[in-house]
Amino acid sequence: MGAHNKIRQTSRNTLISDGFRGPLTLLTRSEIRFGREAVWVLAAQAGLTLTASVVLALVSGWAAGGWVLLGGLVCVGPSALQAARLCKASKPGGNFGAALLLGELVKVGFIGGLFAIIFANAGNVNPLALLIGFIAAVQGYFLALLFK
Repeated sequence: MGAHNKIRQTSRNTLISDGFRGPLTLLTRSEIRFGREAVWVLAAQAGLTLTASVVLALVSGWAAGGWVLLGGLVCVGPSALQAARLCKASKPGGNFGAALLLGELVKVGFIGGLFAIIFANAGNVNPLALLIGFIAAVQGYFLALLFK
């Protein structure tokens, strides 16, 4: 950014960049806050998944730890897609409520589909380890709320 491109804040808490082609709206403060919270939830989910995977790998072997990791990814992957969709819908003109409802329905269907693919294509599935990984990742929502 040179001297001709300055970022300023408007009265509506919107950041504006005055570039050489005119003003460009960057992000509102609520969009920045929502994005940070979404990243925090995803990081908590991934951290809990990794922790559960390492613990179960030490207790029951590396194969069980791998299944825990896969179970956590079944939760974290669709959650990341949902967070990206909600960040897009939180911009002005976006319908956040509809995106939340439709996104949750798609996310649940996607999770069910991933579990079906795993059980149909993997040979020796450890369902308990898979479930432990999924449950550990789901707890990321609650961990994020505790430390908010």
